[in-house]
Amino acid sequence: MTMAEEFRSLTQDIAASFDVRKGEVESIRQQVSGMIGDFRKTRLHDIKTYNKEKRREVSDLLNSFNKERGDMASAWADLVSSMRSKRGIKAQRPVKKEAHRQKKRAETGA
Repeated sequence: MTMAEEFRSLTQDIAASFDVRKGEVESIRQQVSGMIGDFRKTRLHDIKTYNKEKRREVSDLLNSFNKERGDMASAWADLVSSMRSKRGIKAQRPVKKEAHRQKKRAETGA
């Protein structure tokens, strides 16, 4: 076999194997596309789970803070009441926040 015949044979093999290579490349492309899709789904699920957990943690912290704030306000009110009674000052009824705001608005004209 001469060099020209070998070269011709190689070019024919290359041309014939084009469809095989094209099929392999398409198969690899589909696999990669599937892997990327799976990664996106997993990442989205992880993000949703993380966000849900963080919302729950923040809610728990706020609830805890509000409870402690209420307990501190109650303790402060008890202290004030105790100090007033020791001084002989008549206990005042608590002022509602909304009534206090309306009084302030009337005074400032806002």
